[in-house]
Amino acid sequence: MLDPLPEGVGKNTVMHNLKGMHDLAVRRSSILIRPLMVINHVWQNVSNMKVLTIGPRCEGEIYNIIAHGFRSKNVRGLDLISYSPYVDVGSMHKMPYKDDSFDVAFCGWVLTYNDELQTAANEIIRTTKKGGIVSIGISVDPRDLEAVEKDLGYFAGSKNVLKKLKQVKDLFKDNIEFVYSSQDVEKRTSDRISYVTLVFSVKK
Repeated sequence: MLDPLPEGVGKNTVMHNLKGMHDLAVRRSSILIRPLMVINHVWQNVSNMKVLTIGPRCEGEIYNIIAHGFRSKNVRGLDLISYSPYVDVGSMHKMPYKDDSFDVAFCGWVLTYNDELQTAANEIIRTTKKGGIVSIGISVDPRDLEAVEKDLGYFAGSKNVLKKLKQVKDLFKDNIEFVYSSQDVEKRTSDRISYVTLVFSVKK
């Protein structure tokens, strides 16, 4: 575990994620992986692409990425906690990788634990190659913060709550070359937890 926790990380983040270690998150991570597999230059070069997954928590997401054709030697994870040789311990606010290290970056259900959203977004862009693909996913809870905290008994995320696709896009606006896939909260599902997703290529 990264100790002490860096500035910008929600104070209950590690505790909340330790509680969820039994969940391999394979179904959820597929929401971010599968859209990439219809992009021509991804599936044509999948075995050579360098991949970073931010906040995978456990190895389910890693193995799901590998199951879609990415080579295990090319896949790295980054998290505040880890038991896995695939996952480096570190902060997304200051990632331990050189500029332009990765062809693909996954960031699933991580930004919601972050008080320094722009810093995290800048680090994702810094470490992803020009023309590389970034795949983002967040959960949107229609309840107010007090209701969420009462239900859990603690507040698990950041007070900087992202609620719409536009807010996610705005974090990366100067570096979005092309949007391959996106999903916003629909009116018919706005009364329950929904997923917002964004898959785009990087402009530098």
